[in-house]
Amino acid sequence: MKSGCNIEKIQQRSVQKTVKLILMYSIIAIKILNMTYLARISPDESCATVFEESEWKVLYCTANKTKVPPDEPYAISKAVKYVAKLGGFHGCKSDGSPGLKVIWIGLNKLYTLLSYRDFFAMTFLWVKIWERGLVIVPG
Repeated sequence: MKSGCNIEKIQQRSVQKTVKLILMYSIIAIKILNMTYLARISPDESCATVFEESEWKVLYCTANKTKVPPDEPYAISKAVKYVAKLGGFHGCKSDGSPGLKVIWIGLNKLYTLLSYRDFFAMTFLWVKIWERGLVIVPG
């Protein structure tokens, strides 16, 4: 958690803000641990147990550089490998399983991509509304 959150950078905050940040980071760390160890213990479990449908579809498309997501959720072990790939994991035979830091970085990139997708979808919607003249400008 220390290296993923850059704990050193939050030392100048008040105690209350620091406690809230540590609580939030702890929740994120638990999700990462849960996902990582679930993939090691039950590799054939569906990734839908950890990710929402939109998340695992974007993850698949990003990791495999395709525009067509699968119809059915894939195994959690593949999802963790895809997240690790986003985090910089190469997946060579001698590398072993992806570590928590790589998963942390990959999840951060995944949620950034999801935020961009949501932003541009909303922007596209507003452009379509504007083109159709459905926006009433007060004046």
